[in-house]
Amino acid sequence: MRTDRPGERAAPGPRCDGQVRDGPRCDSPGRRGTPRVPHPRTVTAAACADPFAGEAFWTDGAHAYVRRDARDELLTPSAGSRLVDVNLDPPFPNAPAFRAAGLLGDPGFAERFRPRVVSTTLAVAWVAAGRRAAYVTDGHLRDSVHFASGIALCQAAGCVVTGIYGEPPHTGAGGLVVAADRETHDALLEVIAIGRSTRT
Repeated sequence: MRTDRPGERAAPGPRCDGQVRDGPRCDSPGRRGTPRVPHPRTVTAAACADPFAGEAFWTDGAHAYVRRDARDELLTPSAGSRLVDVNLDPPFPNAPAFRAAGLLGDPGFAERFRPRVVSTTLAVAWVAAGRRAAYVTDGHLRDSVHFASGIALCQAAGCVVTGIYGEPPHTGAGGLVVAADRETHDALLEVIAIGRSTRT
C-alpha cells in the first residue's frame, strides 16, 4: 500500500470499535475513534484480495477500504441484501449443540434471511463491504490465516463481531458471527439459541 502512495504520512494507530480483541476494552467501550494501545495479538493491519474482481480489501486498524482501479473506497456495512453466508466446512467443535448447516433449515432463519454457502475470507470481507448482511461459522479461529484479515476488516468497518453465542471473538465456544448491524446480529443469535436449546 505504501508504494502506491509514497508521500502519504503513516496511518494512525488502531482505534477502539467497542469489541474485545484479546486485550482490555477501551476507556469508552462502544465509542469509535478512541485511541488504544494494541495488545500483542491484535491485528492492526490486514488485507485480502479477489483477483477475479480486481479488488483488494484492506484495513489500517482504524478504517476499512476496498481498492479498485488504484482508488480506495471506504467500506460501509449494510444488512439490506439479507444475504447470510454460512460456512459448512468442518471441524464442528460445538456439535451437536450448534451446527451451521442447521441454520439453513431453520424457519426463523428462512423468514428473515437468504442463505449462501461459501468458504472464503472474502465472504467475511463482503459483510464489511455491505454485500452480505452476515457471516456464520463454527470453529476455533484464533491465529487462522483464513479469517484474521476478514475479522479485522469487519471490526474496522464497524460490524458486530462475536463468537456463535455472542461472546467476544476467540473466547468461549468460539466460532464466528459477523453482522452488518446489531439488529441482524441479535436475530442470528436468537436463531442459534433456539436451535441450541432443541439439541441439548
